[in-house]
Amino acid sequence: VYGFVREHEGQRLLVLCNFYGEDAAVQLPAEFAAGSVLLCNYKNSSALDAAADAGTLTLRPYEAVAVLAG
Repeated sequence: VYGFVREHEGQRLLVLCNFYGEDAAVQLPAEFAAGSVLLCNYKNSSALDAAADAGTLTLRPYEAVAVLAG
């Protein structure tokens, strides 16, 4: 999993990319667990809802998400 944070004018964006052919769990920083998904290459990006409670986001195979801090 490749991830990075971008910041501009006080807003923070987390980008995560799973380059594996299987699910991958990623521990989310607290500020992003309550955030909103701006971009996802899967049609249904409800994984962030579950991550808000558990603090762990499970990325599906080859999934990429961009999450705006909440």
